[in-house]
Amino acid sequence: MLSSAALAALQDFMKDKALAEQKLTSLKEDTVYEIDIVDFIEDWQLSQFWYDVTTRNTLANESIQETFDNARIGCVSSPSVFVTLKKMGLSNRSITVFEFDKRFNVYGDEFVFFDFNEPLTLDEKNGERPLKGMFDFLIIDPPFLSEECLLKTAQTVRWLAKPTCKILICTGKVQTARIKAQLECIETDFLPLHQNGLQNEFRSFINYSSKTLKRKE
Repeated sequence: MLSSAALAALQDFMKDKALAEQKLTSLKEDTVYEIDIVDFIEDWQLSQFWYDVTTRNTLANESIQETFDNARIGCVSSPSVFVTLKKMGLSNRSITVFEFDKRFNVYGDEFVFFDFNEPLTLDEKNGERPLKGMFDFLIIDPPFLSEECLLKTAQTVRWLAKPTCKILICTGKVQTARIKAQLECIETDFLPLHQNGLQNEFRSFINYSSKTLKRKE
């Protein structure tokens, strides 16, 4: 049985969650640029841990700096970066989020439901929303640190990527060798941080020569 303090904390959490969901519902018919990642309460059962502001901005700016006008940028299991990009109000980039959490469907066709267990099952809407081999830049944060999750997510990345696609992955250092083997990405000097202090040793990896992120060759 919960103590009175624990029960009060749970009630506060549920109240905040309900208010956030109500706000998202009301925004579905309004401009999505008003939405902030804080409107999406982290669901730890889905392994959701949002990046801190500096990390979100660094990753978003990197994707812009490393692409040209009309580029397609994909955020795979990295919705906090996607929301940051959308808040910038870009008119010269196409941004798509691939995400399991259907709360992000407030973004309409820019949301693609993604379950890493089915890495190649992505809805192209009978050709009206082409995805295969269409992306110039992909930002990826596999939801779990297991080998299975990384290998399946890598399948998705290869399916989405153009031959010249630039790939930026943020995940645990434990995945370093697998990332290099699967996607030819090298660790950089940039350390992603999370707003609620996730304790895992996180690193970033890229497959290109960045103007701002230094690779550890």
